This record gives sequence, C-alpha cells and structure tokens, in this order.
Amino acid sequence: MYEVLIDDALEQFGDNASGLVRIVQKDLKKYYNIMKESIEDQDIENALISAHSCKSICSLINVGDALELVRRMEEEAQNEDLTSYEALYEEFSPIYKQMNTHLKSLIDKQ
Repeated sequence: MYEVLIDDALEQFGDNASGLVRIVQKDLKKYYNIMKESIEDQDIENALISAHSCKSICSLINVGDALELVRRMEEEAQNEDLTSYEALYEEFSPIYKQMNTHLKSLIDKQ
C-alpha cells in the first residue's frame, strides 16, 4: 500500500536513494522503538522527540497516513497526554511495520 509512495519519494534522490533508504529505515526503527519505550517509561521528552523525528522521516518518504498520526502524537506529547499518544502509537504500528518491511526489501535488493 505504501510501497509506491515510498518508491516515488526515494526516486527523487536518484543515485543517493540507496544510501538514503538505509538511513531512513535505521532511523525510523530507532524512533519507533523510542516511542514504545517512552510510553512504557512515561517519558514525555523522549515521546516528543521521537514523534517529531518520525514526523520528519514520514514527510521525507511521503507517507501521509503515518505523517498525520505522528504529527498528532507530537501534539499529544506537547500536551503531556501519553494516554492519547499511546492510542495513536497503536494506530501507527501497523503502518510502521508495512513501511519498515518495504524499506528492508529495498535494502535487500541493493
């Protein structure tokens, strides 16, 4: 579902896309895991940083559904509402998994 969006976004980077896809996949995974830890630890600061970072990544790879969710997560962290943040994280998780699977497949093709 998100494969075409990601491919189109990465295509803009031409020869640099192969290096970029590795960075995007690594950083997206990192911040996704920090989101989960932030919820478990009730850590507002890391919740905010990880949502903001994921927002930048989702914008870069043009996945609007994910971008909207992490934008809302960032707002909830700013409001110090980790209950709503966690609910949005649960919505984001399946999208993240699809994006990550596709990014990994692009890396495997290199």
